[in-house]
Amino acid sequence: MWRKRLAALITAVLLGSLTIAVPPSYAGESGDPIWADLNGDRRLDRIYPDASSDGTRCAISVQWGGTGTPEEHPYLPPGAQVPVSHCPDMGVATDLGGNGSVELVVGSFEGGSPGADGSILVLRDFVPEVLQPIDIQLNEIGTADFNGDRRTDVFWWTNQGAGFGTYLNTASGQLVPGPIQQDEGEVGDHQVADFDGNGAMDVVVSFHTAPSPPHRAVVVIFDDGTKVWLQQGDDHSGEVEVLDVNADGRPDVRATGGGAVTFLNRGDRTFGTGPIANDDVAHAYRATTKVIKVRDNDVASPGTALTIVVPPRYGILTNHDPRYEVVYQRTATHRLPDSFVYRLSQDGLTDTGTVIVNLKD
Repeated sequence: MWRKRLAALITAVLLGSLTIAVPPSYAGESGDPIWADLNGDRRLDRIYPDASSDGTRCAISVQWGGTGTPEEHPYLPPGAQVPVSHCPDMGVATDLGGNGSVELVVGSFEGGSPGADGSILVLRDFVPEVLQPIDIQLNEIGTADFNGDRRTDVFWWTNQGAGFGTYLNTASGQLVPGPIQQDEGEVGDHQVADFDGNGAMDVVVSFHTAPSPPHRAVVVIFDDGTKVWLQQGDDHSGEVEVLDVNADGRPDVRATGGGAVTFLNRGDRTFGTGPIANDDVAHAYRATTKVIKVRDNDVASPGTALTIVVPPRYGILTNHDPRYEVVYQRTATHRLPDSFVYRLSQDGLTDTGTVIVNLKD
């Protein structure tokens, strides 16, 4: 067996160590090398999936320590005929089962070799086994932790109609289909992120030409398979970008199909397309000004403007910051609750929130 050392991906090189960790996500496209420590010498090896030098079989070529003459390890995909016409040309390294041994998951931009039992293979000690039993022309294979168990799972996607799929890394060292699947459509773009903050990665996928409705869409698929559709229709299938627009620590989504639209993450597995003003309840003392941070529970970017549209009846607002907060001062002597309404505005979109102010004396 390959010596028991977790595959430290290229992230570890950038950090200057082989610290064992599960990166948020990692992916390899056609022709990209795979980096992993296969022999436990604490050096990253450069690994190339390709055809064998004699052209009869497939092979994994390894440059031990990342340098020197590649060492070739030929293999024949299960069911494939000799000579093979094309071979896996992309892949990732992962520790299946979390026992410290390194396995490779490989596939091809051209799909499976003629006669092969499947197009995505798992290689254990350079010995292949079929993972995906159907022929898929891949754009990319990647890794992420899709269920929060600290084991590195596998995903793939294609723009040839089979969509986006995941496999979960089990304690027994097997890969089993995960809940995150987009079985139809040509994927135009995707991004991996933990949208609901539960420690398991989710994904946003943009796809088109699906055989059944929606034919074109942008969808967030959560780790349990729940789908939240951000866009559907003929104009929606462009690129997607994950960013934190309003600096609240939650990943938002910007989609460019049919014009750029930003979807703000509310944190409850829902998204809003404009500023969202949520109602507030505050408490104030009669003779003391009260700073009310009305924006704390809103969903909006820092550039969103705040204006007062209905002032309080039993007090006044002074020196309010148009971005974040208002300052309330009580003027009436009775104990009736007060209220005011504010509006958030950005890029022609608005929303209003009501603030109830109760007295504490």
